[in-house]
Amino acid sequence: LKVLDLNQNPALSGTVRSAARSHDIVTPLVATPASHLFPSAPQLPSQLGVLDGLGQLYAFGARISGTLPPDVLGLRGLQEAELSHCRLSGTLPSSLSHALRLQYVFLEANRLSGTLPAAFSSLRRLRELELSQNALSGSVPAALSSRPLQHLDLQENPHLRGVPMAKPKAGCS
Repeated sequence: LKVLDLNQNPALSGTVRSAARSHDIVTPLVATPASHLFPSAPQLPSQLGVLDGLGQLYAFGARISGTLPPDVLGLRGLQEAELSHCRLSGTLPSSLSHALRLQYVFLEANRLSGTLPAAFSSLRRLRELELSQNALSGSVPAALSSRPLQHLDLQENPHLRGVPMAKPKAGCS
């Protein structure tokens, strides 16, 4: 499985069944509608954490709730994670340091709390980081705010200190 796309899927419900762990799925999976994968309450399953070949995870506006499984953002092959406008809660996992290919992280408009993991500073390929409109706290690591990212937005986290001005997304003016 290389791409999991659950974007704009308001009818999403349940959890991914264990069949989704099959390593012989190599074509993109676009779940529209997703009722066959998610039969009840919507949550990101921890089973996604075993898919080291997963390169892109898209669930923008999919109304996924619960916590962000620690291993999902730490997948070694993950390059893009778009989980904005969901209902994710909890803290950002320190397992991010394992995602050496991670370039784009979009987690805005969720219910994430806690501090920013130092792991974000060690992601050398990271180009865009969008964590606005959450409940993050503590201080922004100096190594993160001084990185030459194409886009960085940490705005609207009322308890986060040292938030730099948002850098516009690439192609925006």
